[in-house]
Amino acid sequence: MKRFIYFLLFILLCVFVYQNRVKIYEIYNDYLVPIEKKVTKLEKNDYYRNYDFSYVQNTDTFIPNNKTDI
Repeated sequence: MKRFIYFLLFILLCVFVYQNRVKIYEIYNDYLVPIEKKVTKLEKNDYYRNYDFSYVQNTDTFIPNNKTDI
């Protein structure tokens, strides 16, 4: 009888988790996996030079579009 009650509680727990999986996932993402997506725009100062070299180029876009951007 005791094993049956534990089994029933386990099944109820599984059903509860399945029904609330979206909320659980949102809470997990909010508190346990903080991702910083804030991009700051850099201002040009007195030391800025408008030189473009073959290996380094000036840019304003910080999101890569292909493998060569990385």
